[in-house]
Parts: sequence; structure tokens; C-alpha cells
Amino acid sequence: MEELRRSNDTISVSEIVYDGQAEQGVELDHTLPDYYPEIFKILSCRLTPRILSYSLLGDSKMMLDGCVDIRVLYLAEGSDAINCIEQHYTYSKTVEIGKGAVPDAEDVCIKLTPRADYCNCRAVSGRRIDVRGAVSTKIHITAQKSYSLPRIPESIQLKKAEVTCCGSNAAAEKQFTVREEIETGAHGISCLIRSIAIPKVTDVRIIADKVIVKGVVTINASYGISSQEEQGCRTVERMSADIPVSQIMDIADIDDSFTGNAELDVLNCELECSSDSGIIRCNILAVCRVTCSRQEDVLIPVDAFSTEYEIDQSVGQLKIMRSCTPVSKQFSLKSQLNCDCGEIESVLDCSADIYNLSCTIENDNALSLKGAMCTQALCRTTDGMICYNEKQESFEYTVPVDNLSKNTTVTFNALCNDTDYTIRSDGALDISVKIDFEGLVCIGENISMLESITIHEDKPLSKDNRYALKICYANGDENCWTIAKKYRTPVSSVMTENDISDEDTLLSGMVIIPAM
Repeated sequence: MEELRRSNDTISVSEIVYDGQAEQGVELDHTLPDYYPEIFKILSCRLTPRILSYSLLGDSKMMLDGCVDIRVLYLAEGSDAINCIEQHYTYSKTVEIGKGAVPDAEDVCIKLTPRADYCNCRAVSGRRIDVRGAVSTKIHITAQKSYSLPRIPESIQLKKAEVTCCGSNAAAEKQFTVREEIETGAHGISCLIRSIAIPKVTDVRIIADKVIVKGVVTINASYGISSQEEQGCRTVERMSADIPVSQIMDIADIDDSFTGNAELDVLNCELECSSDSGIIRCNILAVCRVTCSRQEDVLIPVDAFSTEYEIDQSVGQLKIMRSCTPVSKQFSLKSQLNCDCGEIESVLDCSADIYNLSCTIENDNALSLKGAMCTQALCRTTDGMICYNEKQESFEYTVPVDNLSKNTTVTFNALCNDTDYTIRSDGALDISVKIDFEGLVCIGENISMLESITIHEDKPLSKDNRYALKICYANGDENCWTIAKKYRTPVSSVMTENDISDEDTLLSGMVIIPAM
């Protein structure tokens, strides 16, 4: 008995090897320094999680080092100046991803998406705060895996199906740092109210064994200008700056016949404000991920028989990628925010966050992006009071994409690019949030494929040597392959005797079957 699994061709596909999340609690008991004014009213508390580093530990674990920026805005008694408390909470986690789940690290891409889950902050006294919250990091790991097609000897009659797919796939990722100084022109910066870094790929080019990726990281931030009368700030200004980035990724055995898709993610963005010069120093830790594929016609073995021996064959399912298409879309979400403290005179800062995102197939021509949006506004009322209001609401947006199927997979990212507002006559805020959606839509298909063939040489087929040929009558739903398999004779012989050039041609009427 001989089992044949020798490889003469391979198909490379991208597979999700882990999709989960790591959760981390945040606890802070902080006492204000003596030079800070005492707390009278807490305006807001924001948790901003960042990734400091990550690495795979063998083939079953991942080490994750993170940091949570805790920023608390508050007012002192009898003052409308905003004070800011900023603290950092660091942590490390070991994530179990399943034994043997991760193959060669060179073929692995890891996407980490940190988010704040909730935050509670209270003033224990005028000089002490207690913060309790939680953050989580969504972990998405993909790997390039190669599947070998079995090699069949000449004595076996083999039927193959030609499929067009992304037969060659390659991937790589690289972490890099960027340092830049941003000139704001503002003097007397006292604190950073909020910040966000938005990466975007602008160009991808492939040359021999290399991929050149160009992009930009947009820094949006709000900062307070120190008050001359007392500690804190009464004025908040906003800034936006574009920082160009580029990377050269080394991927062996690729050329301009490949199509490349690239993605930029900012893991960590630290901003340091210089009060005197008005310069904001920006330190960015980012990761560039590249996937390359080439359309190929691959012959997949789907059926077999022997003209000499009994055989056993096992059939499995193979998921192939027909095509991968990048999708880029910018759209706006609307919200209305009411102020509970009185009529709004001015807005010091307005921002929005989106979270709990999911992207599913709505129909053959559209994706459905669902999630939650939280809008925040720091306002000054007509009677001089400072108030902070926020609103959470769910949203759904349809992204048009053609030719989707049930086997389509989508990897995506969506970020708030900009937030604008209008003060209504009734004192409410009309808020418009600009969202950048970037995705990669891969259309797949499950096909049946022969995984292995076992030849039973101890079970030869019985042969009748009394005739040189047979005649059968086909009813119009059989082809040369099905007839040859029924009578255990070579397919090429049936095609030659009946002057047929395609084994899949449906036959009707008399068909000549040559004997072996």
C-alpha cells in the first residue's frame, strides 16, 4: 500500500491565526503636588492607552508592554481656569494565543488596536483623586501559510480544475520611530488637553525584492494657554500638523508582477510641550505592514482513479483568495450635544471617539460598519462657567463595495479625522465628525481538493480480455472523465477514439470505450 503526498506545487494563502483581546485594569491613587490648586470640580477624566512594545514568545504566547495616559481636567474653587493632572500607568501582559498557532515569525503580521473601555474618577479630598478604569487591546494575527498539492504518478488518472487565485502571497511588518518638532506659534502652553495621531498610506511601489511605502501621520491636538493671573488656562487652542513617513520593506522573490497593499498604525505618540518656545516635540512609534500577492492560474486535483488497482482518496476543503482590493472611504457622522450648565457662549474644545467597531457584509455590493461614537465638548457658558459634556450613541454606515460573497474577509481601520461644530440658537451644539475608513477586502472561495491518494497494490482490478473495445450510450449528462472512470480506462484513450478535444464536453449517443 502506497500513500502519495509528495508536493510538486503549492498555494500560499493568508490565514487568521488569532483574533482576541487582552484586558487590563487601571487603578490610580494620586495626591496633587503642593503647587497645584485644590480640586473643586472635576470636569473630565480621559484614558488614552498606548503600546510601548510587543513580541512573540515561541509559537503560543505574546508579550505586550503598554502605557495608559491618565489626563484629568478640573477647576479650583472660585476660578474658571482649567487645571490638568497627567499621570502614566504602565503594565505588561502575557497573552496566550494557542500552542502552535503561530508559524515562522517572518510570515506573521500582528495588528494591535488599544482602546479605553471605561473610566471613573472621584476627588477623595481637595488634593487627592482616585481613578478606576479598564483598557483593552484587540489582537489580530495573520500568517502566510503554504498548502502543498499532492503529486500523482503517471499510472493514476487525474482530473484537475483550473482556478485563478492569489497563488503567491508574501507579508512583512516593521516597527519604526519618527521624531519631529511642531511649531505652533503659541507661547505659554500650560498643558495638553488631548491628542490623536492619524496615519494614512499615500503610495505603495514594488521593485525587485522591496516594497517602498510612503505615508503621512496627521497630529491633531488641543492645548491650554497659561493664565497670567493664576495657575491653569482659560484659553484652549487647536493645532494640526502632517508628518511625512516612509519605509522600505524587504520581501524576497517579489517583483512588479505583484500587487502590494500597505497599512500604517501608530502604536505610541508622545507629545512634549515647550511652554516658552511654543514647540511641541513629537515622538512616534509606528508599524508598517505590507502584503503582496500575484494572480495565478493553479491546477487543483479534484478527482482520480487507477486503471490497475483499487485506490482510496481523501478530499478536503481549501480556502483560496480570488482577489484582494483596498477600500478607502471618508464620510461624516452627525450628532447633537446639549449643555446642562446653561447657554453656550464659546466652545474651548470639541472632539469625538469611535469604538466597538464591526464590519460585516450587508449584501453583494455593500459593507456595514457599525459602532459607537462618543462626542465631547469643553464649553464656556454666558455666565462664565466652564462645563464639560459628552454623549454616546450608536451609528451604522454603509460602505459600497462591489462583488462581495459570503466568503469575503475584511480587515479595516476607522479613525476620527476631524471634528467641527456649530452653536445653535437654542444653545445646543451641532457636531460633525469626519471619519477615515481604510480596509482590505479579500474575496475567497472554498473549493474541494484531493489531499491524498492511497494505492492498494494488493488489490488489482479484474480485467476482461475477451474484447478490444466496448460501446456505451451516453444520455447527455456525462463527459469523457465520468465515462472513463466508470469503465476504468484512460481518459485520453476515450477522447482519441471519439475524436473529442475537451474531457468536460457532455456526450450523448454512442461512445466507444477502448479496453485496457
